[in-house]
Amino acid sequence: MDRIVLRERKSVLIVGIICTLLFAAFGLFFAIMETGIVLLFFLPFILLGVSVILIYCRHLIILETDQMTVSEPFRKKKVIRYSEIRQVLLHTTNTEIELILVSRAKERLMKFALTMRNADKAVDLFIDREIPFIDLSDLLESEGDIGEYLPLLTKLEQFFYRPQIRAKENADRIEASRKAETVRKEKHFVKITGRILFGAEIFAFLFLKGKLFYACFVFILLLIWGMYIWMYPNLFLEVSKKIKYRDYVIELPFFSIIIALLSCLMTTQIFDLDEACFFAFVGVYAILLLIPFALKLYLTRQKPDKPRLLLTVFAVLVLAFTTTVPVNILATFGANRHEPVIVKEKEIYTSKHTDYYIYADWREDDQRFTVSKSSYNKIQKGDRLQVCLRRSIFGLYYWKVHQ
Repeated sequence: MDRIVLRERKSVLIVGIICTLLFAAFGLFFAIMETGIVLLFFLPFILLGVSVILIYCRHLIILETDQMTVSEPFRKKKVIRYSEIRQVLLHTTNTEIELILVSRAKERLMKFALTMRNADKAVDLFIDREIPFIDLSDLLESEGDIGEYLPLLTKLEQFFYRPQIRAKENADRIEASRKAETVRKEKHFVKITGRILFGAEIFAFLFLKGKLFYACFVFILLLIWGMYIWMYPNLFLEVSKKIKYRDYVIELPFFSIIIALLSCLMTTQIFDLDEACFFAFVGVYAILLLIPFALKLYLTRQKPDKPRLLLTVFAVLVLAFTTTVPVNILATFGANRHEPVIVKEKEIYTSKHTDYYIYADWREDDQRFTVSKSSYNKIQKGDRLQVCLRRSIFGLYYWKVHQ
């Protein structure tokens, strides 16, 4: 047979070039305008673009009569005889289908994507040589178990199948414990609660102001976190639409969560605060939120898998980060303190969003204050402003300037 060469499509090269040039340009711009250290932040992205270019240039698979030669960047050239291939695993991601070649010793040989040029000819060659194909997604759907193939996958590849594997295990556990009806009632309860919470959010936007506004969204997020702990492990943070065992999967009201998170996050744009104290509070707050979850795991003797546990911890950090300022606003009861400052400079900072700043000497320091666009246009250099300083019962200071 004639030699057949598989290589990446030109779109990979274009993406690599754009990524490299774009981040290199950004890095040089900020290095000139700000400081050279900023270039270190862009360096990993520049190297990522270079690696994509190398993948296009060096990732080649040459099909010959009895063997295939595989060249990859940063790896030695590999020769694989077709007689060594036991089977081909089809690994489906959200964007492409990848072929994983498995040896007769049940070891992983290599992987390539169907998006490569001439990949279809490689598939035809494997079919002609009667090498069996195993679609992992179909196998999981039909038999519910791909345990023997998981060691052949990387951790990232295994991640795509974990939601469905967890759903299957959860369904088996529920059916064995004869709690199917209870789970269905909980699922209906969460669905109705999600609609009520969405209605509460609309009501808050239309009619609530000040502390009541913040209290509504903080309550919604903490309530959902409490529901997650109560219904764990039946209630999932992430659910694939491809999951077969959906009868026993309870989905969180994501739309209500996103609205509440964004509403709470807006407070970080309204007030300035001490960043060190802010992040210290976020850390302690997250630990306090995780304590009831840890108690639930301990009392029920449940052992969660690591990816789901990490995802839960990350979700709690996001919850703590976004609600820290609203919680401290709600925990502020004393009178506001006002301190005068004189405006020295003004600045507009534009990135994805436009931020407006003024600078003034405050407490023996050159302090930057965040202001709205309308306030920025009204304020002039030399104007006398008031810093409205507040302190919550937790000891976190936050402030805002006004005329």
